Amino acid sequence: MVIQSRLNDEDRDTRILHTDGHTMIGSFFNSPEMTNQTLYFIVESFCEFSQLYHLCNVGGGLVLSDESRLISGDYYVVTNGAGRRTKAFKERVHGRDQDCVLSGWRSGGHQFHWSGFHAAHIFPLGYEGYWNEHGLGRYITNIPGNEGSINSIQNGIMLLSSVHTFFDNYEIAVNPLDNYKVICFTKGAMYHGLGGRYLDANLR
Repeated sequence: MVIQSRLNDEDRDTRILHTDGHTMIGSFFNSPEMTNQTLYFIVESFCEFSQLYHLCNVGGGLVLSDESRLISGDYYVVTNGAGRRTKAFKERVHGRDQDCVLSGWRSGGHQFHWSGFHAAHIFPLGYEGYWNEHGLGRYITNIPGNEGSINSIQNGIMLLSSVHTFFDNYEIAVNPLDNYKVICFTKGAMYHGLGGRYLDANLR
């Protein structure tokens, strides 16, 4: 994605942010006649994209290109169907799981011991576009406000950072047909002692 910005006024009440949620690429005053569709028009007037994109609000919720009244605030650009991990998602997963649910490694149940632990999405956050397109949110009963159903705690587990890497790289999986046994697909994951373990019973 190539972004070329001609706006840079932090005093305006609405900002457009990069996917990282911090880097500002544009800002403007939200006048009463503006809609969500106007927001997309503004973005496309000063940004060039080499792939599909959509906009999300600060809570992580998808903003549709429609005639709804635009709400002042921060919006960020998401490309290639990728969503954004929210702070609330991380806090909910940490609060529920406390420990790595696949390795059994304990965090001590205190926020200062979470530096080596990650709140991981079971269905990859990078495929939020697919999630929305195929209506997978219909399986979620615990809807997390305006963050998008993919950020429900039902789609999250707490993992050690190393285990999270294995999980994201599809080197391990959980087989629900075999009592939620952890299966290893690489020697690296196997050497970490993950194979043959079982998902925490409280999460099944």
